[in-house]
Amino acid sequence: MRTGRIILVIVGALLTVIGFAAGVAGGATLLAHAALRDSAGYYTTPTERFQTDTPVLVGSAELRAGGPGAEDHPLGTARVQATAPGGEALFVGIGPRDEVAGWLAGSAYEEVVTVRYWPFDTDTDVVFGTRPVSPPEQQGFWVAADSGTGTRTLTWPVESGEWSLVVMNRDTGPGVAADLAVGTDTDLLLPAGAIAGGLGLLLLATGLVIMLVTLTRGGAGTGSPAPPPRTAAASRPTTPEGGAAPPGS
Repeated sequence: MRTGRIILVIVGALLTVIGFAAGVAGGATLLAHAALRDSAGYYTTPTERFQTDTPVLVGSAELRAGGPGAEDHPLGTARVQATAPGGEALFVGIGPRDEVAGWLAGSAYEEVVTVRYWPFDTDTDVVFGTRPVSPPEQQGFWVAADSGTGTRTLTWPVESGEWSLVVMNRDTGPGVAADLAVGTDTDLLLPAGAIAGGLGLLLLATGLVIMLVTLTRGGAGTGSPAPPPRTAAASRPTTPEGGAAPPGS
């Protein structure tokens, strides 16, 4: 096989692999759209229990909602639902990460670093401190907050920045337990899944066609060329003695 055909086969194989991966990702996104969207239009995580022996449970995230010209809230509206299993009054709030860190400086709290579902698991860091936590409802930096008994529901139009989600007992006492579910009503999931799936199918088909055509055409004419036909030498009559007869005899 010539070098050019080998390169085409490699290109076709790469397009096939990339297309397959993109198709799987698009299919998974469309499946999430169908399975995780609730009646209110939110894509919601399963409800799982988060708890800490400290007075405060914190989760932080950096959000990039888009560049110039993007909609005001392209990531949609976030929703946090929290219920204390023991019926305690909870406080749930979202605030700028640096201001939350300044408020908690010197106090004990536990920060959720990563969350994994299916199966559910978390990685956390415990920060030790001795300073009592001041009441959260006295702070003025919350962009969204809710408190009380029963299921607390917090909604917030997502904006770019570094943010922290705080869950704690309303009386600032240690030992926090809450059943949490987080969701968003973004409009990006369905078109993202459709685009990824369509692009994946296109790349997959293109890669397969390139490989098929290249290998098919490469199979013909790859053997050694047949030698040209040999021309038989013209026979000349001979004499009884074995010599060649003179011309014209």
